[in-house]
Amino acid sequence: MNLEKYIIFPRKEGIELEKIIQEMADLYYDVEYTSGIEIYASKKETDFYIINFSQIPDFERFKYFVNYLAWGENHALQNEV
Repeated sequence: MNLEKYIIFPRKEGIELEKIIQEMADLYYDVEYTSGIEIYASKKETDFYIINFSQIPDFERFKYFVNYLAWGENHALQNEV
């Protein structure tokens, strides 16, 4: 696991995390970092996922990805806030 760039994301009922990440990867299909995204269930905290990038994205895209997970189109945390 690449420990330089990762996102810790809370598990929420009804969220299809794989689908959300695939949507994001489809938006950036021509950028290398989307080909190496992996999802892990946290072993320490049972209510979290760890989203890891094997290819380190630039900081601007990394920030956009975090925002997309939290506030993207019709999913993620926007229904929880």
